[in-house]
Amino acid sequence: MNNFERQKTIDEIRNEYEQQISAGITPQLSEYLARVDLSYQADLFQELLSVDAAMLSESDFNSRLVRYREEFPKFNEEISQIADATEVGELSSDGMLSSPGDNQSGQHKSHQKLGNYELVAPIGAGGMGSVWHARQERPVRR
Repeated sequence: MNNFERQKTIDEIRNEYEQQISAGITPQLSEYLARVDLSYQADLFQELLSVDAAMLSESDFNSRLVRYREEFPKFNEEISQIADATEVGELSSDGMLSSPGDNQSGQHKSHQKLGNYELVAPIGAGGMGSVWHARQERPVRR
């Protein structure tokens, strides 16, 4: 599967997961992860966790984090990144990390991370979100 197909699959699953939450259904994260290849489960996990962060109350999100740490120990790094970002307000309302330029001092935060990507600089933004120049830290091996 090429990168475009991979991202399309992740986006489709994220949208389905988001619709379930919007409908008041508690989706089982493990069922969504089982639908993708092991090589990109971490990326999907982080996407779905960002949906939880954006759509759930703080207490519901925090209780899910506790459960996810127990249920998915191999994703502790991803859980910590999202948890840290929510604690310091770096997640936007859509569950994505806020832009490095969004801090109070007006200075850019350098090289924020999202999954195994290092965010370098914003490219553009619109009604549907932001586009970033990013560097992949760990190449995907097949």
